[in-house]
Amino acid sequence: MTFTFRGMTENEKLKFHLEVVADSTFNRIYFKVERIKKHIKLHKVHGSLNWFWQNQQIIEDNSLAYDREHTLKRAIIPPGDTKISEAFMNYRDFFARADKTIAKDDAYIFVGYGFNDIHIEKEIDRHLIINGKYGVIITKELSGKAKNLINTADNLWAVFQDPDNGANTLIKNKKYNNHLMVENSDLWKIDEFTDIILGDKMSVFTFEKSSFLGNVVSVDTSKIWLSVDSEKMRHARVGRLVALKAQGLENWLIAIVERIVKTSFETEIEEENPDIKVDLTETNIISDADDFISEDNKVKVALLGAVRTEPGNKIGSFSRSIIFFPDILSECYALEGKNLENLMGIISKGAKGEHALDIGTYTLGENARAYMDGNKFFQRHAALLGSTGSGKSWAVATILEKAAKLPTANIVLFDLHGEYKNLEYATQLRVAGPDDLNSKETGVLYLPYWLLNSEEMQSFFVDRSEFSAHNQVMVFQDEVVKNKKALLRQLKRNEVLNSFTVNSPVPFSLNEVVAEIKRLNEEMEQGVRGLKQGRFFGQFSRFITRLESKSNDKRYGFLFQAPEKLHDYKALYDIADMLMGFKGDKKQIKVIDFSEVPSDVLPIIVGLVARIIFQIQFWTENEKRQPIALVCDEAHLYLPKKVDSNPIEKRAVENFERIAKEGRKYGVGLLVISQRPSDVSSTILSQCNNVIALRLTNAKDQTVVKELMPDSLESFMEILPILDIGEALIVGDAVLLPTRVKMDKPSEGNRPLSATIDFWNEWSEKEKKTDLIKAIENMRKQSRR
Repeated sequence: MTFTFRGMTENEKLKFHLEVVADSTFNRIYFKVERIKKHIKLHKVHGSLNWFWQNQQIIEDNSLAYDREHTLKRAIIPPGDTKISEAFMNYRDFFARADKTIAKDDAYIFVGYGFNDIHIEKEIDRHLIINGKYGVIITKELSGKAKNLINTADNLWAVFQDPDNGANTLIKNKKYNNHLMVENSDLWKIDEFTDIILGDKMSVFTFEKSSFLGNVVSVDTSKIWLSVDSEKMRHARVGRLVALKAQGLENWLIAIVERIVKTSFETEIEEENPDIKVDLTETNIISDADDFISEDNKVKVALLGAVRTEPGNKIGSFSRSIIFFPDILSECYALEGKNLENLMGIISKGAKGEHALDIGTYTLGENARAYMDGNKFFQRHAALLGSTGSGKSWAVATILEKAAKLPTANIVLFDLHGEYKNLEYATQLRVAGPDDLNSKETGVLYLPYWLLNSEEMQSFFVDRSEFSAHNQVMVFQDEVVKNKKALLRQLKRNEVLNSFTVNSPVPFSLNEVVAEIKRLNEEMEQGVRGLKQGRFFGQFSRFITRLESKSNDKRYGFLFQAPEKLHDYKALYDIADMLMGFKGDKKQIKVIDFSEVPSDVLPIIVGLVARIIFQIQFWTENEKRQPIALVCDEAHLYLPKKVDSNPIEKRAVENFERIAKEGRKYGVGLLVISQRPSDVSSTILSQCNNVIALRLTNAKDQTVVKELMPDSLESFMEILPILDIGEALIVGDAVLLPTRVKMDKPSEGNRPLSATIDFWNEWSEKEKKTDLIKAIENMRKQSRR
């Protein structure tokens, strides 16, 4: 609230700030208000709220005062000295009861009252003038009697409209010759006054003395030190949220307790008692020495954000931005009970909007829902990290379930172990296994070899340790380009032919390429003295063997033994629709099961799918681009931290690193999921501006997560090892307040197959039939079906 002064001297202004702003009637009222209780008593002057006509008589019935369905007519008593006597024969008893009630109260708020009711005026005057009780008059215009009373009673304040400028409010008290003015405010209106002074606009928090923690003694950027009395140390628990008073009536800084220091020390003994000593190492302190033991208790808190109240905002707003810091000796209160619920409510309402992602409840305030900003969560990438059994899969399923309710959501989940095949709302795709090669089952995904780019093909086929590796690369690329050009000429795709490169996804015949390499490997050419070995004679033998063995291996059938129709020029249209389509039944969420992909090529195949999606997004016109999110489950298996010695892993990491760095611009988001964040590419994790950290017990993994946090929140991560199952610390651009959240569970029919097997319970069963023969046959045919 902005105050200006009309005609006050500098001394009067200083006096006002010292006596009114710092410790004013308004502050007294404000700090006494407890909105969880009934704190306003309404005394009726004209008595029209609960008076009714019945059988030509006036009756008083409180039970009917707020019942809108009754048929009685309200009795409106007109103003005048006789109004009470006309309604009640025993009006003297009524006056006595009113006087007794008024005498009980310590402070009064007079709403639109002109002090013209003689039957209660004497008692009001006595308490305001003689007894010095507090009062506030809220009215549009002061009556003559009200003006006289203001000039007589020391502790009576008037809040009324500025007669010279109706846009302002004036505040008057006997102590000051002139008025205090609140510019551009209708504070004189009762609804505005109750909202700002007593209600939601200003009373975001209402602290009792018991919630007081301590005073600020040191301010260092985002770290604040408090001095705390011994009796208040019980409020100082690591991880607890606190509120520090900031500038303005209802501006608060929110912080989290991260360190508690309790220190006892021996004070200097005065000269007249030089022989008294204190030995703190002894259990029993000799003499009266305990009088000289002092304590210096300190609590360190880290600032998280600020709650501000703006005009027109009834509950205040939370912001991570901190534009002011607490003053030395500013008060700090522990957030608990109703105050904590109020804060969680502010955060929930602030995060809840058209793009809110509802994920669970706040651990500190379970009555408030926890929301993330769905836009910022995906567009700025996210990491979901947690040890085995911490609830990662369920958290992923919950997020997907929420997203599936959006009509055109577009999410692709890379499922490494087939955990998510039960999701009822998702399209299930499975990279073809050995027993799928002749299957006509829908949902089987082939990735024909011609989708591989030059680097991926090299990592797949070329052994860099061989002497002829560079020739292998050169010849293979040349033959692939020739084969692709031949197809484009045949199809008369001249526009593509004139600009395509070796990496353009155009079908080619691998058999023809291998045949040509064989010819070069066996080629003899005419020399001066007859035939001699050709330039590449014998250099490609091992290369050809690798090409043929991999292309004939059924484990790689999804690459080399795809149906003939997938070698057509238009086949990529259908593949792209399977991966990226979002219209139609269950199209919003696609789950790709990679469980039957050999582990030696898993990174390159996952990277291939991600690269295709990213490149199609890249070349899509801006106005027609539909955002898509890639959910990378078990990311440590194909996005490793160290890839120097493995070209297959290197290609995959390069694809995802590009998406992490550039994806936001083209509508491609990443959600990286791992139980071992210390093994995941640090480049990719560093691009994740949102972190959902579940329980992590490994020290290296905890260190990685802490490094992703701002310095001010590093201690916040200390509770990672003790989080409950399904409980997470969420930090990042997508949340208003870094906080601890209990994640929602996915619905019963959409839970992943990731439940931990109960060994002891299973072993306790008397009979358990295990079909080892079938398991062995499944192993031989590489299929569980």
